[in-house]
Amino acid sequence: MTRIEPVRADAPLPAFDTARGRYGWLPNTIRVMARGTNAADLYLTAGEFNAQGSVLPLARERIAIHVAETNGCEYCRTAHSLAARAVARTADADNRGVEAQVEFAARMLHARGQLSDADLDDARAAGIDAQTMIDVAAVIAENMLGNLINNLARTELDPMLRQRATREQTA
Repeated sequence: MTRIEPVRADAPLPAFDTARGRYGWLPNTIRVMARGTNAADLYLTAGEFNAQGSVLPLARERIAIHVAETNGCEYCRTAHSLAARAVARTADADNRGVEAQVEFAARMLHARGQLSDADLDDARAAGIDAQTMIDVAAVIAENMLGNLINNLARTELDPMLRQRATREQTA
């Protein structure tokens, strides 16, 4: 059961219009974030900027899954697992680049950013430049925000996400 009541879906909020435009529907997570002063706008804006960055689309989703698993956020793990499957079907996946970015993100997350010189050397050898290092940190931060809020609120998984997850598990 959700511990923080989501804002009504028919509330006239710009963040709701942005979410509907981006996702084609209004996720419960955005409705819960809208209880804060600017959390929904911050999350949506971070996602927009991160989509323009150097982290590959499939890597962004896989990083989101890793962050969600690390933080025990079932809402985000489910949503991003479904998104990753969709991206994997349509993306021009540079598998080496994706793997390198995801591995770097995992190291950064677990070290809380305090990576060793050897970690940075490994990342550079895998083709990750300074821009991508910073962009990976931004993707982690975006997802940490979502995880923290969804864990706090125990955001209810949207019926559409639940149905898609069930359908994909049985396929």
